[in-house]
Amino acid sequence: ERRAAHLHDVSDLLPPLPADGLRLTIVDAGADLDAIRRCGWLADLLVGVPVVVVAGGTLPGLRRLETLLAGLDSDTDATVAVVGPSRRRWPKALSFSVGPLARTLDAAGRLVAVPLDRRLALHGLDSAALPPRVLAAGAVLVDLAVPSSV
Repeated sequence: ERRAAHLHDVSDLLPPLPADGLRLTIVDAGADLDAIRRCGWLADLLVGVPVVVVAGGTLPGLRRLETLLAGLDSDTDATVAVVGPSRRRWPKALSFSVGPLARTLDAAGRLVAVPLDRRLALHGLDSAALPPRVLAAGAVLVDLAVPSSV
């Protein structure tokens, strides 16, 4: 489901429509955890469910990532997707800027590099097939973040 109009506040976001037999809901909730915690059904999404935090593969992106991870409850099952170059191509400054919370997730194999695809960045999702490297990273994220019972 996609909203048709710009939201002035996250509390204006309506819950997804019920779907028979659907056991997985993915919500792009944005980065303002405090606003999400004040919004009924969205706040419930942060409790007891897997959370994937997406960050840009930049120094500011990794700083923001650490702030977001610190804002999650300690029992939240988090996985991190860093959009940018593969880990072996990260500049040293980027590797050294990974904070302690992200480093812990990385050591547990829960930090996934998702390649930046210029076409996707420009056009967004459409009917074109996703690039194989993006699909491969997505498969890793699904394996890490989606409970096996889904």
